[in-house]
Amino acid sequence: MSELASRLAALERRLDPVRTDQLPGVEIVACGEVSAVLSVAELPGRILKRMSGFPSRERSQAYVAVVERYLAVLRALGVAVVATELVPLEPEPGRHVVYVVQPCLDPQRLGHALLRQEPFGEALALIEGVLEVVHRVLALNGRRSDGREVAIDAQLSNWHWPPTAEGERRPVLLDVATPFMRLRGALEMGTELFLYPFLPPLRWWARRTRAVERYIDDYFHFDRTVHDLLGNFLKEGAAGKLAEAIAFVNAWIARQPDGERLGRVDEQTVRAYYARDAATLEFSLRARRLDRFVTVRLLRRRYDFILPGRIAR
Repeated sequence: MSELASRLAALERRLDPVRTDQLPGVEIVACGEVSAVLSVAELPGRILKRMSGFPSRERSQAYVAVVERYLAVLRALGVAVVATELVPLEPEPGRHVVYVVQPCLDPQRLGHALLRQEPFGEALALIEGVLEVVHRVLALNGRRSDGREVAIDAQLSNWHWPPTAEGERRPVLLDVATPFMRLRGALEMGTELFLYPFLPPLRWWARRTRAVERYIDDYFHFDRTVHDLLGNFLKEGAAGKLAEAIAFVNAWIARQPDGERLGRVDEQTVRAYYARDAATLEFSLRARRLDRFVTVRLLRRRYDFILPGRIAR
């Protein structure tokens, strides 16, 4: 076991996902649907994304293999990706987690921070860079011969915009813990990881309705990815800049050789998409809180997911 793995295993043995505020030196930076991003004083200069709920070592190792393949595919496609190390652990017999470890980058250069704090031109330049990456990656799916499709979560918080005195800047992708790859139509990482934090009846319903597959399908379509990207203006309290951003995106689309196929963006569609997505995520969070209540209060078992507090959507 490497020194990093040993220190993460020691952290994991001390960590209570339900009471993270009781562990000194650990800060919850953000929470996703199946993950939590941690900053740990004992590991300075690193950001840790904790993925939990794996039922076996084989499942956690399979997840690591898919993410590593995703990283290799993205880099081969020319996507700038932050240095990433994956550390699978079994801190206790039968309990499996994976830590996605990345260097700590300047938070003021993340996309959502640029949108809120920097001149609007900085955010537009970042958006243009993200559009170019997403467009190129999705367009290449039609030319692949291996049966694989690749996509990217374009949300602004997933990108770092490094400052430089000269030369071209490229946005750097941070969020690779959900590998958006399909092989012959099936999500390579599977869907079960998304379902572990829910009670069995909801898992059954999601499998039957293919709710995860339908939700993730949006990332493989340029127009829906753009709607999601622009929805960040509503999420980050920058609704007053949305019209200008939409005009910028439409001008960018018009310059592309396949611009007619890509279509145009309108504010009503962006707002409707954001509202629908926010409602889906809020339902998901409430369902996970219910699972936590049942697991901890009624069944008196360990709950292995870190959930956020109240979220302003």
